[in-house]
Amino acid sequence: MDGETASRDVLMVGRGACRGVRVMRGTVLTARTGRVWVTVERDAADYWLFPGDALPLAAGERVWIGGWDEPVCCALTPLVEPECGALAAIGTRMIGWAVRLRRALSRRTAGTVRQAATNRV
Repeated sequence: MDGETASRDVLMVGRGACRGVRVMRGTVLTARTGRVWVTVERDAADYWLFPGDALPLAAGERVWIGGWDEPVCCALTPLVEPECGALAAIGTRMIGWAVRLRRALSRRTAGTVRQAATNRV
């Protein structure tokens, strides 16, 4: 389902299905059941989350969530409530830092995979 927002606390995706979500503010995606496959727009890596694993998402990021061969359930939890003033600003900076770290690691991993593929040829 496209155009969904992360205002819900729980997202269920059926077997073989994929749902698009655009997060409206810093959010943490946590796998509850199943092996959750996550693709983040403009990110070189895909992510596999197992129950209990979490992935930080920045405001405005678009993600696609699905399961491989099973239905999955995820929790989408805002980092902080927007009414918290100073805490919201700190939370926004923290989620931004976590997302930049995630992107840097995915670029590094993608480069390593390309290098390994080049070395095999």
